[in-house]
Amino acid sequence: MVVSGGKQTPEGQSIAGNISRQTLRAILESSRNIKPDDASPEAGEKRKITGWGDFNGLTFICRVGIEVDKTGRYDDKNKILQIITPDMKEYTASIGGGIPAPAAAPIPQAQATTPPPASNTPAWAQ
Repeated sequence: MVVSGGKQTPEGQSIAGNISRQTLRAILESSRNIKPDDASPEAGEKRKITGWGDFNGLTFICRVGIEVDKTGRYDDKNKILQIITPDMKEYTASIGGGIPAPAAAPIPQAQATTPPPASNTPAWAQ
């Protein structure tokens, strides 16, 4: 995603930056169950972020397509085609009325181990 630079509007705003900001806002709205036209103070608070890390681990609904490499040099790749927000009928059909909580990563248990003997061979080559 581009946040600034590239082609600009007559007002001097980055076109790609505007598209990226719209996408990021839609991701927040999808993940936090905010309708795009909701201008309430509560919705405004839900849209606030403190940094890029706030997007880490978010669960949101989207339509994904496959972008085919026409040159044949690269693998085809998945591409987000549309973010599904709470105002769309696909939103409730996809999540059944609530966004599923992300699965918690298992916490590794600390185990007492004996350190490996000193060696000049790197760990990856042993």
